Amino acid sequence: MGDVNKTTHTGIAITNPSFTYLSNKTPMAIFTLKVRETWMTKSGVKQSRDNLLKFEALSKNAFWVKDNVKVGRRYYIDGYARTDSINGVEEQKFRILHIIEEDNEEFQDGKKVGYKEGIYQALAIIRNSDTLETAKAKLELIA
Repeated sequence: MGDVNKTTHTGIAITNPSFTYLSNKTPMAIFTLKVRETWMTKSGVKQSRDNLLKFEALSKNAFWVKDNVKVGRRYYIDGYARTDSINGVEEQKFRILHIIEEDNEEFQDGKKVGYKEGIYQALAIIRNSDTLETAKAKLELIA
């Protein structure tokens, strides 16, 4: 099996995107996402730390980011890590493969109950249904 370079992040945009064209005329948008890391200490105390991650989008994703990403809004991003040498300094960033705005009203108390949680819930309904028709009926009830 080969190496895998895939990331999934959810967080809040803390910069509006900057937009430019690369030398080969490819559109590019860059912004910073704040991703909160949380954990429990051995003594049971909840701790957290904010990570500021740079994301870049190319081509059609760059236009979507330019038009839709706004400071203070929450985004769900699939992508991959990338390291480039900028003026002799190694810089890590994340390239966007897919980005959507999270349902900001549905993210409360640090618990995501939006897009990804909805998918998990739908899969649980499908697994716990006798037929696909039953699963479809259950999903339509909560939609």
